[in-house]
Amino acid sequence: MFDIGAKFDDDWQSDNKKRTRQPTSSESLPPERHRLRINRERRRGKWVTLCGPFSLNSAQCKALLKAIKKELGTGGTWKEEVLEIQGDRSDALKKALKSRDFRFS
Repeated sequence: MFDIGAKFDDDWQSDNKKRTRQPTSSESLPPERHRLRINRERRRGKWVTLCGPFSLNSAQCKALLKAIKKELGTGGTWKEEVLEIQGDRSDALKKALKSRDFRFS
């Protein structure tokens, strides 16, 4: 399985694939300057609604995620500037974000 004496540094990954990560900007944009896209994906037989890319700092991301999850009554998470909401909630998510002055492309 693993070689004896193998080194597992911080950049080690179990699947050994190189992941390209976009540099996150420290600049936070106001909601009206965002151009968001909403997509749906099927993962393990269930729907996931994806919305992004957001240009917010971590405190704003956490606050927005908490408010959206509470309003929609569903679970969700942030992954690399993209909001992931459980279920096929694209219409409700778009309505909730528009009420917060976010724009869509």
